[in-house]
Amino acid sequence: METSSRLIISFNTFYPEQYFEERIVQPVQKKFPWVKLIYSREEPFFNNNIEKWQSTNTSPDILLMFSPAYEIPQLIQNNFHYDLNDLIGHNQFDLSQFDSKALSPILSFGNEGQVYALPYSKTEHPLFYNKDIFDKFGVPYPQNEMNWDQTIDLAKKVTGEIDGVFYRGLDIADYVLLREQLSLTCLDPSTDYAIVNNEKWKLLAETIKDIYTIHGNLPNPKHLFRFNGGFSRDKNVAMAVLCANCLSEPEINWDIVSYPTFRQYPMIKPTAPNSSFLILSPFCKYKQEAFEIITYLVSEEHQLFNSKKGEVSSLTQDSIKDAYASELSYFKDKNIKALFINEGANPVVETSVFEKEVVRLVTDSFRKMILENRDVSTTLQELEIIINNAVVKLKD
Repeated sequence: METSSRLIISFNTFYPEQYFEERIVQPVQKKFPWVKLIYSREEPFFNNNIEKWQSTNTSPDILLMFSPAYEIPQLIQNNFHYDLNDLIGHNQFDLSQFDSKALSPILSFGNEGQVYALPYSKTEHPLFYNKDIFDKFGVPYPQNEMNWDQTIDLAKKVTGEIDGVFYRGLDIADYVLLREQLSLTCLDPSTDYAIVNNEKWKLLAETIKDIYTIHGNLPNPKHLFRFNGGFSRDKNVAMAVLCANCLSEPEINWDIVSYPTFRQYPMIKPTAPNSSFLILSPFCKYKQEAFEIITYLVSEEHQLFNSKKGEVSSLTQDSIKDAYASELSYFKDKNIKALFINEGANPVVETSVFEKEVVRLVTDSFRKMILENRDVSTTLQELEIIINNAVVKLKD
């Protein structure tokens, strides 16, 4: 990439500007001093932004986005996709360096081998625990490689009142990780019919119900299935599922263990759906130059840089994993290896176009199941009918 003046490349991302400046602009300009990156933060699918970009010739050149299983189909539907294969071949770029669980959801949308994006980072969700709460109850700390049955039993032992303070044993927040751990979808992508009344969905629902029917473990109903401050702010939750880099210098005595597994499906953890990926705009005028920037951002050099700062890499090198959070003082002496125990579940690589629309119906049904103590089987039977009726209306 050579030019006598600075080449302007526009870069759209969901990350805040400070992150963009520190993690992307500074490293890229050090590597490519003749490039100037311009920041934007516009959601492609809101406010007809893609249509606006096309009509006004203001499309960003590179986009860093979340959740390929949901976002890439929408990009294709909006004709805002570009096959990277020619650039991959021309630059002899090796796709095998990526974690297959990060790459496969992207490749699944190339019906004829197209590659519409490259994976940038992953999200890991360990089980955080508050050592002080366990000490108060006189209960041994959690261990790596626990299953959900063991975790729920442990939660019962650290739920209760001590010295006038009531402690909850376990908060999983959004149940989506449990769903991803079992590789579940709400709809059959080939028929758009609901597929929520089966043994795996029953296992999911029973696990959720077992967690939140522990006496005293139910959060404020408005916080059910939502991330809240019980663990880090209120310090009254003994164990919580959080993303690995969600806590910024927490003022609690904490550590982590591996995400619990299902006894029926051992050694399988969720492959988090909110991994991030980089795409090249079909309207980019400098595709070769922009592709070089993208490949630098997913290179071992840059991924190592990010890993040291607490971002989980989409690459597989042990050196990158070993460096995780090494520049974060609050991760010193923590059980970092817990992040990399067990294999990620097979990611959902094909979904119905209505999948995103019906997920909230599952949440509503599960809330009623817990808050009204409804039977799991009845809940799933009714949910199947509700979803199928909703899809019929969406198709009208």
